[in-house]
Amino acid sequence: MKNKDKTKVKPNKKSTVKCSSKYPAASILLEVSMNEYAKERERTNTIENKANVFISVIIALFTIYIPIIPFSKLFAAYSIFNKIGIACVTAVLCVMVLSVIFLIIAFVNLYKGYKIKPYLRVEFSSLNDENILVQSENNVKRALIDHYNTILIGNAKINNEKADAVSVGIKYSIIAFALLSLSAIALIIMLGGIGNV
Repeated sequence: MKNKDKTKVKPNKKSTVKCSSKYPAASILLEVSMNEYAKERERTNTIENKANVFISVIIALFTIYIPIIPFSKLFAAYSIFNKIGIACVTAVLCVMVLSVIFLIIAFVNLYKGYKIKPYLRVEFSSLNDENILVQSENNVKRALIDHYNTILIGNAKINNEKADAVSVGIKYSIIAFALLSLSAIALIIMLGGIGNV
C-alpha cells in the first residue's frame, strides 16, 4: 500500500521527564490501536480480493456467453417470424442489452474496489527524531496512539468507500448474470429452429 500522507509521530514537548504514572493505560491502548491497524490492512486485502474474483467472473461471462448466443440467426428471425415472434425476440434482446449494461456498471464499481489507493502508513522516519527519543515511554506510546488513530480514520474511510463500491458491483453482477442467462437461453430456444445463415 502506498503512503498517502507523511503523518508524523508528534512528541509531547511539555514533558521530557521519565514518568510511568502518566498515561498508565497507554500500553493497552497502543496494542489495541496496532491490532486495529492490522485488521484494517487485512480488510483492504479482503475487499480487493473479492473485487478481483468478481471482475474475473464478469470476463468469464463474456467469454462463455458471446459464442453460444446465435447472433447469426437474428436477421433471419426478423424476416421469418410473425409480429408476435419478432416482439418476443426484441424483448429478449432488450433484456440482454440491459444485462450487458448491468455488467458494465458492475465492472466499474468492482474496479473502484480493486484499484490501489494511497493508504496512510506508519511514518517510521519520524521515530528517529531526537525530540521523541528523549520522551518517557508512556509519552511515546501516547503519541503513537494518536498517530495510529489518524491512520485508522483515513484508511477506514478509504476501505468503506471501496467496500460500498464492491457491494454494488456484486449486486449488479448477480442481476446481470441472471438476466444474461435467461435471455441467452430464450434466444437459443426461439432461434433453434432456424438454419444457420
